[in-house]
Amino acid sequence: MRILADENMPLVRELFEAHGDIELRPGRQIRAEHLHDKEVLLVRSVTRVDAELLSESALKFVGSATIGNDHIDRHLLQQRGIAFANAPGCNANAVAEYVIACLDEMQRRGVFNPDQHAIAIIGYGNVGKRLAQKLLALGWSFVVHDPPLLATGFTDASVRFVNKAEALQAQVVSLHIPLQKQEPWSTRHWIGEAELRDGKFHLLLNTCRGPVVDNQALLQWLHASSQHQAVLDVWEHEPNVDADLLAKVAIATPHIAGYSLEGKTNGSFAVYQAFCKHFALSADIPEHLQLPVPARFALPATAVSASQINQQLLGFLRELYLPTQDDRRMREALTTADDVAVAFDLLRKQYPVRRELYSAVIEASAAICACYANMASMLPRV
Repeated sequence: MRILADENMPLVRELFEAHGDIELRPGRQIRAEHLHDKEVLLVRSVTRVDAELLSESALKFVGSATIGNDHIDRHLLQQRGIAFANAPGCNANAVAEYVIACLDEMQRRGVFNPDQHAIAIIGYGNVGKRLAQKLLALGWSFVVHDPPLLATGFTDASVRFVNKAEALQAQVVSLHIPLQKQEPWSTRHWIGEAELRDGKFHLLLNTCRGPVVDNQALLQWLHASSQHQAVLDVWEHEPNVDADLLAKVAIATPHIAGYSLEGKTNGSFAVYQAFCKHFALSADIPEHLQLPVPARFALPATAVSASQINQQLLGFLRELYLPTQDDRRMREALTTADDVAVAFDLLRKQYPVRRELYSAVIEASAAICACYANMASMLPRV
């Protein structure tokens, strides 16, 4: 079997080489001429799989190690009888932890106060649900907006669903929706000039897709008041990043919210298992490829209140991940780069190993566990 894969897909050679000849290329440089003799294509979100790319192919399987699939022409694959698999939820926890880490940083800067500010979660999919669980565990107030989900008859008594106007009255807005260009649920420029003008939020976080926010309107909003703050992990025209916008946002990162080691390997594992199922192969993942526990933490016996435990958990998260480090690396790289797009992609390619708090082990007394029943939303191994 002949396989072409994005070179930045974690463990791709280790997982797939036993099943055929594998060729690795940079995702943005995969072209139609590379596919004429390939049966399997493995990509990430930087590769558009469309009629142009598939013009010379006889593919049997396309796998994308990503949550989203807006870079894939699903209809075309169906027309051509090409099997497809992606990895919904593979890095959902990583993104949720990234948002918590950024909110923690903004709290430390005095921009966000969880005792006074409500958070609007826009989109209640894999990431939105994980984020809601963590906010609930931390005791932070939030509302949810997801009309396409409610249209299916979905209900969840643990959260409060609101309309768009109500959501934008929250002090903090966190975006977790797919890029959808078709009505009635188009999300392109879901945050635009009107929303920035009429909304009451002063902190905006975008970790979903760059074009969900009108970046030029956002830049004007940031210029309008020092009270307006933004955290951007995704950019409207990435890998090209607007230098003026980069200078104005509070935290800037190069589309790495889901780039934990767990998130990346989960995506590869999910695609590998779908690949094996499609071709009727054994899907056993070698034990040596399983991830070790990243850290062990202990809650002091004196931390018996929920607020004390919350602060301990946030401290543990800081030990594993500080978004300010990614922010510093991005600003240093892009402000000195001859080619911003190349520098942006290089930051992603050379991204340091980051582990999730959710994978850590915590030692806690029975009394603490009884005091804080929601702890599992932050740490499952107690």
